[in-house]
Amino acid sequence: MSAGAHTATLLEWARKLQAIAQNGLSFSRDPFDRERYTELQELAAEMLSVELEIPAVRARAFWEGERGYARPKSTCAAASSTAIRCCWCANAAMAAGLCRAAGWT
Repeated sequence: MSAGAHTATLLEWARKLQAIAQNGLSFSRDPFDRERYTELQELAAEMLSVELEIPAVRARAFWEGERGYARPKSTCAAASSTAIRCCWCANAAMAAGLCRAAGWT
């Protein structure tokens, strides 16, 4: 597996973990379940932080305002591993002019 493919895979796993945690926090009322979903969210932030070599606080900020059911986000097309890393957070990458929208995931 190439370095770019490895990064893309880990970022996809982190995105999926975040979506599971967000959905769980949205619909669960049990305090123990909410604690587990919060831990999943932290794990996703740690994965993102390590893979992108950014502070965990910044990784958490990518989905800080996300509430409710996790809906698909637009993605962007990229060729370099740097751009692939940016595309995980499509809205921020597009806003910064790093890539363009390519559809829905």
